[in-house]
Amino acid sequence: MDANGSPLGDVGVAAKFDNRVLLADDGREVIVTNTLVSNWKSGNKRPSFRQLPVISEILFDNGWHLPSLLGLIPNYQEDWIHDAVDTARRIDELKATEEQLQQAVSSAARNAIGQLVAATCATGKWAVAVYPSYEGPGQERMHVADRLDFRRIDGEHALQVHLESDLRDLFSGLNVLDSPGAWPRWKRQPARDPDSGHRKDDGVLRYSLVHSSAPFPPVPSSHYHLLRSVSVVSLSHECWPMDTGAALARMLGFGFASTRALSKRFFGLRDPDMAEEHRTHLHRDLHHHRWHRYVWGHFGTEIANEGFFPADPYAGHVTIWLRPSLDLLEKKRAIEPALRRKMTSAESVAHYAGLDRRLEEQMHALQKRGAEIIDIPVDVVGPKSLSRPPRRTLQWERTFINALQAYTTIVDRGLVPERNRLAILDALDGQTDIDNVLYRWLRDRGLVPATMRN
Repeated sequence: MDANGSPLGDVGVAAKFDNRVLLADDGREVIVTNTLVSNWKSGNKRPSFRQLPVISEILFDNGWHLPSLLGLIPNYQEDWIHDAVDTARRIDELKATEEQLQQAVSSAARNAIGQLVAATCATGKWAVAVYPSYEGPGQERMHVADRLDFRRIDGEHALQVHLESDLRDLFSGLNVLDSPGAWPRWKRQPARDPDSGHRKDDGVLRYSLVHSSAPFPPVPSSHYHLLRSVSVVSLSHECWPMDTGAALARMLGFGFASTRALSKRFFGLRDPDMAEEHRTHLHRDLHHHRWHRYVWGHFGTEIANEGFFPADPYAGHVTIWLRPSLDLLEKKRAIEPALRRKMTSAESVAHYAGLDRRLEEQMHALQKRGAEIIDIPVDVVGPKSLSRPPRRTLQWERTFINALQAYTTIVDRGLVPERNRLAILDALDGQTDIDNVLYRWLRDRGLVPATMRN
């Protein structure tokens, strides 16, 4: 600077301009002469603000240095450091907030049954019996659901429409499902009438508060550049797409959602004839408005117009297709209820087989265009004579194996960095009992390095 404090006071400044042309504020061209530089130095004239970056670039090889010296903008070096430090602070705060919210969500899930019992008692109309269900692969057991038996205590007839109206707010926020056949529970379903085939009405409404496939948010560290979302789809819920999707989400550190839970939340539990239409609509919406860092589960028989696969491949999305075998489809519960009412069992199975062939054609066409689709066959577990508890154990083993197959295929395709992957798997230990069981199951198969845990 010169004696007047001008940053243009250095010897040879005018020579650096060498009759350069600058633009004035009105767009006219101004030739920088020795006289003009002298006027700038003496303070008789000043360059316009728009000329300062150009002058600064000529003098200092940095367009922001001169405006910074004049105090017109913050010092660019200090400002950069401040921004970097401030951004790091805000990231740490956001991570801490996300972890706190995740803990709050987990706590709310654990306290859900208490809320439900309290709300039921508060109606003055209903009582509820709760039977916790513990299941899992092998010898492992995890709290997968609470079986709920509702009865009227005011002498009125127990109707689902009344119960779901009285507990609407709570049911919409919890993963409560209508599940008359789910077991174990305090009160078994009554036997079927031999003449009509219908079950007798015993005044009990049977539901489940499901924990294993309840929605949950992503963990803070699950950011992958090449993997943004995953859908787990199947023609039949007997392939367990929800539980498979939830297990896969836990392995990836992603959040989990399901079209079944979303449908229940927005459209209610009843009207089974519309249930598949609602799920399909939500599945299409998730393809169009993708939830980044989420896995979602879906089942249904509507396969056209993005009812199953996306219409076009899009970067960062993987589809896991759980394909039921014909033996699995021959189980009555594997068939969509709306189809059961319209077709015989043989017709339903033939219908599903036709859908499977069309889906295979869709898959190959999409894969040729770059879509990431992983198809996993799903078969019946155990002999037909196998009782319910050991069958459920085998079904959980099958579900974890299918989720692991999807996970390892995603990893083998280079979509998940190794460092992120191991840190997220290690973080499973010490979370919910479902996370803990999954962690031990993976550890026993050598998928969590021994160096990460004693």
